[in-house]
Formats: sequence, structure tokens, C-alpha cells
Amino acid sequence: PKEFVDQVAGDGDAGFFRRAAWVDRAADPPEEGQWWRRMEAYSWGGLTSRRASRAVWLLFLPFSLVN
Repeated sequence: PKEFVDQVAGDGDAGFFRRAAWVDRAADPPEEGQWWRRMEAYSWGGLTSRRASRAVWLLFLPFSLVN
């Protein structure tokens, strides 16, 4: 459900999502002086659910990262 996650970067096509802060606190309350883990996910489904020509950019992704 959308109320359990917050989009922290990206747009409607792709983005990074984290669990909402209230979900993290309810699931595992942080203790004083300890590390607190965050669950994060990347959604890229919008990049491939449209025209096939739009998904071709994935073939060029390694070259764009090296460049």
C-alpha cells in the first residue's frame, strides 16, 4: 500500500522508495546508541512498461555509466 512507503527520489517512471518512518519505528523501535537500518527499494517498472523503443536505453546503460 502507498501509505506504507515514501518516494525519496525519482519520478513516476522510476524511483527510490523507503518504508514510512512510522512503519520503521513500529516494526523495530531504535534503541539509544545503536545503528538503525532502513529498508530501501528501487522501482524501475515504469521504464519498461511502455513502448519497446523506450526500453532500448537499458542496453546503453553500461556505456553511459562508464562514460
